[in-house]
Amino acid sequence: MAYPSTTSPDVADASAAPREVAQRWGWLAHGLPEVERTECRRLLVRATMAGESEKIIGEAISDFRALRGRLQDNGDWHWLVSYYLQGPGPETRKRATESGQGCRDLLETSMDEDPFDGASEEWSHLSADDFGTFSELMSSPSPAEEPPAPRAKCGNQKPTSNKMVEGTDLPPNVTDLNQWGRTLIQFGKYKTSGMTYEELALADTKEMNSYKVWVVAHLGQTTGQCQDLGRFLRAYTDAGMIKKPAVIPGTNFVRQYGPSKSSSSSSRRGGANVFRPQALSWPRMENNASGEA
Repeated sequence: MAYPSTTSPDVADASAAPREVAQRWGWLAHGLPEVERTECRRLLVRATMAGESEKIIGEAISDFRALRGRLQDNGDWHWLVSYYLQGPGPETRKRATESGQGCRDLLETSMDEDPFDGASEEWSHLSADDFGTFSELMSSPSPAEEPPAPRAKCGNQKPTSNKMVEGTDLPPNVTDLNQWGRTLIQFGKYKTSGMTYEELALADTKEMNSYKVWVVAHLGQTTGQCQDLGRFLRAYTDAGMIKKPAVIPGTNFVRQYGPSKSSSSSSRRGGANVFRPQALSWPRMENNASGEA
């Protein structure tokens, strides 16, 4: 079923496309041939096994944007959008019809889009285990001679150091890591939460950890504040503000512990008969020193 050009003022009737455009891009109305789809899957499996799938996807997105720019410059882009909106995917047609912004929502979506917001709600099923632990993704290798960051004496003590790892670039008009961390999140899932970058960095829920994992893992593909947040999370970890959790060897699973016998005995003496495991949190770094940004 073809959707008329009224779905968006930017989308033309594909039947009026020049012959050259129709011959080259008409296949968009039908989707990938099965043989090409199978080959894409086969190559992606190989790339995943080689640990190169994310890089390849990022490069493909960059190539797509370059092609899109050329087509917009020569005036052919609206024909492609029209073909695309005729495509085979039912969700594609549904979203194009409901939004009335097919080319923007489907083909021109900015990578600043929140991974858990609206059109990208499929990321809500993402687990941190899909990418490895949060700190593993964000931490750069530390020099062998660098001593480990000390633990805070109090579990709920908030780190206040503004020490930056050498080579980390601060955004314009930002003087140190503390100021950067006070930036309010004004996009996506947490745009109305009033949370700052630092508050998100210190949060330790499954949902927020998965969110942070996505933002950092896609740093090379994001733009705008999503990219700025990812850069902060990486710099915050590199500065030792979030200590890397203990991981079970050979896995990406963070080691978790049950309560000690003494704490269990105390609970029984206090009349408690419900087991309440404490939430996992990364050790906090004490403000022992400050450094220049």
